[in-house]
Amino acid sequence: MALSFALACVCFSGCGGGGSSKESGKAAKVVPGVTKENVQKIKAGMSEKEVVEILGPYDRENMPLSGKKSQIWSRDGIEVVVFIDAAGKVTGEPIHNFGE
Repeated sequence: MALSFALACVCFSGCGGGGSSKESGKAAKVVPGVTKENVQKIKAGMSEKEVVEILGPYDRENMPLSGKKSQIWSRDGIEVVVFIDAAGKVTGEPIHNFGE
């Protein structure tokens, strides 16, 4: 009887019964789009591909002589600029006009 109770406790805590660590560690599915929440997910070191997966396709791209390029998203009066280095990685936080 005690063994059954112990197994039930182990299964409950490790089999998804009470929210296992695997479940809580999963990232929520991102719906692509230019939203404040999605822009806040963009971090230095992310790949160009990851940014496009979060924000969707960019509207235009500029490549100055420095080798860094900027990708710009424009939606409903909001503009977001992400700078990408020669290796295809985000160099810093995005610039946006969400009014903060």
